[in-house]
Amino acid sequence: MLTVGFSELRANLTSVTNQVIQEGEEITVFKRNQPAFKIVPLGLDSTSENKEAVAETSSETIDQEKILGAATSFIDRYESVFERLSQ
Repeated sequence: MLTVGFSELRANLTSVTNQVIQEGEEITVFKRNQPAFKIVPLGLDSTSENKEAVAETSSETIDQEKILGAATSFIDRYESVFERLSQ
């Protein structure tokens, strides 16, 4: 399992997400030297909802830039939540 700091994640979101997607790596994100959350490939999550999502997306062409844009927006939008959770 790999680790990355929150600031490093924001700066290198493309390469981090590529590592998760292409190599199946699970990454723990740290905020203020404390684990805050994990990024895992959908294939590692055993919930039926995520299994359905994997099946749907594997048969479609995914626009990676849209996904990365959405992920960046999500991180920016909920940064304060991640900060509170990491305390």
